[in-house]
Amino acid sequence: MISSVFGRIRIFNIETQEYEVTKLLLRKINSEMNLAIDLKLTTGRDKTTRNLGRQVIRELMAQGKNLKDNETDV
Repeated sequence: MISSVFGRIRIFNIETQEYEVTKLLLRKINSEMNLAIDLKLTTGRDKTTRNLGRQVIRELMAQGKNLKDNETDV
């Protein structure tokens, strides 16, 4: 479950029954999945959670399509 409280986007962790900061999770996904998404804007400022989240989702979807394409080649 995703919640926005005071302008912050948080994810509800079912295991711990607590809300977690989404940006930290997005950074972890970016790193572990080797997405190579830059965490900074061209101005040098940090990307917003929404901007980073949008890019992570797009990249994961693109990788998923590539995986499906590779499966048909086998």
